[in-house]
Amino acid sequence: MINQEPKSINNEWLSKLRAMVPFGFLIFDGQGIIFLDEYTRSIFDPHEFDISYPFLFEQFKDTIEPLSKNIGLIGRDLKKYSLDVVGQLVRYENRAAVLLFIKDLKRELSVDTDLKRLSKLRDLMLDINQSILHIEDIQKTFYLILENAMRAIEKSNLGSIFILNGDIFDVVSYIGFGKDIEDLKLPLVESFLYRNSNGMMDRITNISRIENDDHFYPVTTFAGDRVYIKSELSAPIYVNGNLYAMINLDSLEEDAFDESDIASMEFVSTNIQIAISNQLLYQEKSRMAMFDSLTQLYNRHYFNEQFEQMIMKAKRTHEHFVVALFDVDDLKTVNDQYGHVMGDKVLQKVASDLLEKIRRSDVVARYGGDEFVGLFYNADCVLIQNKLFEIQEEVKQTPIKTNESVISCTFSFGTACYPYDGNSMAELLEVADQAMYLNKRDKERN
Repeated sequence: MINQEPKSINNEWLSKLRAMVPFGFLIFDGQGIIFLDEYTRSIFDPHEFDISYPFLFEQFKDTIEPLSKNIGLIGRDLKKYSLDVVGQLVRYENRAAVLLFIKDLKRELSVDTDLKRLSKLRDLMLDINQSILHIEDIQKTFYLILENAMRAIEKSNLGSIFILNGDIFDVVSYIGFGKDIEDLKLPLVESFLYRNSNGMMDRITNISRIENDDHFYPVTTFAGDRVYIKSELSAPIYVNGNLYAMINLDSLEEDAFDESDIASMEFVSTNIQIAISNQLLYQEKSRMAMFDSLTQLYNRHYFNEQFEQMIMKAKRTHEHFVVALFDVDDLKTVNDQYGHVMGDKVLQKVASDLLEKIRRSDVVARYGGDEFVGLFYNADCVLIQNKLFEIQEEVKQTPIKTNESVISCTFSFGTACYPYDGNSMAELLEVADQAMYLNKRDKERN
């Protein structure tokens, strides 16, 4: 591609665009809408629809050129709508965002024949399987699965996916519901799936009249309305032979789902199980390629990749970052006196303490042997040094205690700041290494 950078736009550019195009348009990022004019609101009011902006942003975050998509939405009336859009990644107010043109909005039509239903199911599942390996966040995968499952089952108005944690189902994705569903902790034995399969959890259950059940109560929709779910399709999701999750599709009608819906749900759930299994396997392989197996820190290869990305971003945005080099003190002595198993425990403890006390956005990797290395983006060098001094002292106060010995777990460190201390990895690591040597010498003197 000739242009690898997203188009930069501003309010003046948007004013000219408004006068030129007959479509409504809006700008959003992974958190929500950041630009919406009155004309667009008059033809498409986003607040009237359940929209997942993190998921929608995922669909366009790599599209420098305009990309057409058809999106399924749930309206405030809990009916399904089809939205034709064209979107692309842009830079607006100095941040990455998506410019989205609204081409057409219409109610989704019923699937009239078994042939059309089967064709639609295949298309939707193909979309899942093509997209799933490009989505790093499995929660966005769940949303994709749920969105397509609801489009496949005509009379569904709301949907949810729950993951099993021990004996409790926790919601991981939902459409149509209000945010209060996120607080729901559903005991396995209280789920419709469990109670309507006699605890077997081995088949899809069709609860046709929920008002006859003790669990008939109103739920809150995304728009704040209170509604009663009248019927539900619930399907188990198994991964590697173990119950992993369940997917529920709900309707505001009694007897909403028939045998063809159950057959469709079976097709959907089978493909979901394959897709999730593939993604979990892919993520595990990706993790193994990124992480050091002993310390669970990132490995050197991953650090090198992150450094290259960080320095390119810093050059483009004129920001700075800090590189830190860590050396676990006296590891050879520990190995000689207590054995390599204890030496590994010292490495693991220092690594764990570092991970616990740094920002989630920071990168710490095992660089080799007893050395770790860190990247702290857009960070003040003095503040990072002070933070690392604090961590250094805290780690020192918590040695490993055995029946026979108290084994010290300490480290020395040095820092370098881009661009003041160097413009390459070699230059920055050299400065950090010299600073680490001074830190180690000062500790020995004291």
